[in-house]
Amino acid sequence: MTLDTDQIKAETKEPVLNSKAPVQEEVSKMHMDQYYKRLFPFETFYKWLNYSTKEPTQYLKNREFSFTIENDIYLRYQSFASFEEMKREIIAKCPNKIDIGAIYNIPPKLAKTVQSGVLKPQEKELVFDIDMTDYDDIRTCCTGGDICHKCWGWMSAAMKILNEALRALQLDNSARKAIINYLSVIRGGEDQSKKVNIGIGENHPHIQRSLKIANSYFKKVVLGSQNVLKFPSGWKKMLEIIPVNDLKTRLDAKWSKENEELGIPNNPKINGSVNSSAKDEDIDMDTESISIERWEELVDCLEQEGNKKSKERIYPATLISEIVLQYVYPRLDENVSTHLNHLLKSPFCIHPKTGKVCVPIGHHEIDKFDPMTAPTIFTLLKEIDNYDSTNTTEEGRSSVPDIEKTSLKKYTKMFDMLVNKIPDTDPSRKDNLSF
Repeated sequence: MTLDTDQIKAETKEPVLNSKAPVQEEVSKMHMDQYYKRLFPFETFYKWLNYSTKEPTQYLKNREFSFTIENDIYLRYQSFASFEEMKREIIAKCPNKIDIGAIYNIPPKLAKTVQSGVLKPQEKELVFDIDMTDYDDIRTCCTGGDICHKCWGWMSAAMKILNEALRALQLDNSARKAIINYLSVIRGGEDQSKKVNIGIGENHPHIQRSLKIANSYFKKVVLGSQNVLKFPSGWKKMLEIIPVNDLKTRLDAKWSKENEELGIPNNPKINGSVNSSAKDEDIDMDTESISIERWEELVDCLEQEGNKKSKERIYPATLISEIVLQYVYPRLDENVSTHLNHLLKSPFCIHPKTGKVCVPIGHHEIDKFDPMTAPTIFTLLKEIDNYDSTNTTEEGRSSVPDIEKTSLKKYTKMFDMLVNKIPDTDPSRKDNLSF
């Protein structure tokens, strides 16, 4: 897809924005204006949603977009007849957030001109939404909307487990519900301690595949970086899953005594408490493997219980697998996947508070990704300024595209690589793509 020459010239004449603001600065309309005009990957974005680089298909023309603009004004049922219209409207409206919806039977922008019930969603990519807040009951590093490299391990495990499921598009709500029922392993609300039941005997192939991934992340994330059995709040939650009361009481008392002897406080520090000290750091170093040791102790105890002949016999291997899955398996937001008219945040959106860019990640890169170093709109604009200040010629600004001057190019190239696998000539083959 080529752009109008005059349009390109107009965009390259935009003034350089002084972007030396701290990361804590709130994203302004000036930031967003510069971002859309200089960095947003419109061509690849178009091909991704249109399933073609050529003429607009119904996948673009009948696709719903929604914009959140200044003062939190929410504009639903936006749609575009062409690449040029899409780019022009996004730049003009300068949305703080772009959400992408389903493909409808008619262009969604006609919603107000037709009778109620005429506009109906027909298709949407099968997607999975996982909120980090759903892990607050087991993570020890952050809470709420905060995230760090320690809790990112859960997202890494989720991507690997769900990767093979991200294939379908032409599914109605009932078919999507069937897939989610198949993939939903964790069930039950906050008041339910044990949320995974896989049954006794040979596991379903999906459970077997998931456990291969989950076992390694359980040790690395749950027992390692999260150290969930270090504090009473963590081990009590895990022990609640165990159906043997005297075992729970015995381990609770033993681990409480150990903590007292080691000088470990009763509660974890969330995001580095202001009261932390050198003494706390020494304790952390001395007890960084304590969860692994306590897990091994718990496994030994469960195996001993399994050998006992009683009416309430437990099956250690099954119970251990269920605990691992409960702590590692993706916690899916079922409504996002099952409802065609549900909207999802677009890639390359900007978070309005942190300025971080929503970047695509390949499943093969997930373990290398650190959310704390993700590019922000502030750093990107500063990178352009820095490049131009050292590479400006007498003729003016460097001819190098702005995206090539920034750390965002890594992610746009990854996006290009994925989208370039979409066949131009036969959009119906999209379900067979392998990313």
